[in-house]
Amino acid sequence: MKDVILDFIDGLKFRGVRVSVSETMDALKGVTEIGVADKAAFKSVLKATLIKDKKDISNFEELFELFFNPSSIVLAEKSELEKKVAALLDEAKDLFSEEFMGLMQGDPKMMMGLVAGIAQATNLKDIRFPMQSGYFFTKMSGMLSGMGLDRELSDFVDFLRERGYLENGMGEHNVRGIFDARLTNIKDLIRSEIKKEQEKHRNPKKDQVVPDTEGERNFSELSEQEIEDMRDTVKALVRKIKDTLAIRERRVKRGRFDIKRTIRRSLQYGGVPIRVIFRKKKKTKGQLVTICDVSRSVWNASRFMLNLLYSLQDQFDRVRSFVFVSDLGEVTKIFGRYENNEALKRLVSEAGINFYSYTDYGEVLLRFYHDYLDAVNRRTTVIIIGDARNNYMAHNAWVLEKVKKRARKIYWLNPEPERWWGSGDSDMDEFIPYISEARECRNLKQLARFIEDLVV
Repeated sequence: MKDVILDFIDGLKFRGVRVSVSETMDALKGVTEIGVADKAAFKSVLKATLIKDKKDISNFEELFELFFNPSSIVLAEKSELEKKVAALLDEAKDLFSEEFMGLMQGDPKMMMGLVAGIAQATNLKDIRFPMQSGYFFTKMSGMLSGMGLDRELSDFVDFLRERGYLENGMGEHNVRGIFDARLTNIKDLIRSEIKKEQEKHRNPKKDQVVPDTEGERNFSELSEQEIEDMRDTVKALVRKIKDTLAIRERRVKRGRFDIKRTIRRSLQYGGVPIRVIFRKKKKTKGQLVTICDVSRSVWNASRFMLNLLYSLQDQFDRVRSFVFVSDLGEVTKIFGRYENNEALKRLVSEAGINFYSYTDYGEVLLRFYHDYLDAVNRRTTVIIIGDARNNYMAHNAWVLEKVKKRARKIYWLNPEPERWWGSGDSDMDEFIPYISEARECRNLKQLARFIEDLVV
């Protein structure tokens, strides 16, 4: 329960609720005193110790329902056949895994624990957007399939057959029917767990460095003069991110406070944190590869992206940048020779590509695969900016699968509304299975949030 409460507090913090270390410890101590049997008292203790502002109550109420009214497996009373199967499994408990036995015997605690383990193994806590639910469901279901439970089912059927149990009203199809029903229960639990994590990360604390009047304007709507006028806003954003990074670097020297380990260690002293534990994990700089569509519909988004990244390039060991329409050109050296804004002006004349041709993602990906794949390694984050509108040409999405196997992560920033993805000549649905995360990125606020997530 302690880990669940700490996870709950993390959710509150993500939504902007201020919770100090002492308040966290007060909440844990209060829960220890009153227990969890009385739900009303349990809720009151958490609210009294964690919430200080009326505006945070709605977030507390919503997250409390998610974390402490968890979806459970509601199983009907076991039939005689299910009871018989459970008894036979007890006879053969040394032959089968605990997961398989718990599944076939309909043990809700084991099944929920199994889902929790799969969620942890697949990094479900990284989920941020609704469109990721399908990706994580597929990933978690794949891990479930990879556990070999269906193989154990076949072994169990053979066990029953050898001992003559597959008779008297119990056939192989009955046993497999129980197994299929339990798998359905677990997949329902997976969906519930995904929903919980999505809701936990909904309504994040907003960054006000970028004013709403400027930051929420679509890139496609901005005139050249408006882009010039937003230079000061971009500079302020860069300063804020660098200030945040400087504070983080100072903290790295002594390590970050590890609340979970401190609380666990305090148990031997009656809950008093006599020894404070710090995490001393050194953050290593990574490498960055950006691939930006610079056709007319995406150019404004790409130029803002390149400007921000090169303003923060000292946070990476190496930054390599490519632009494309129907062909691919590397522009890393242009940013090395000129100041960012001047470099952006020179891209058109010095990138070595035809800016007025039809966008061809398939050809661009092939070119990257043949000529630049060695730019990607396990320390490389790849960022693609583009609307994925491919003029009905071959998409060659398989290239992204090859890149993903070599890269640390692949992000795709799409300046179109998410509801348009996959419509018309958009090949976004073909690319999504091979990328780590896709985000709608139509304005400076959304781009700023992504940059902060990337480097902070």
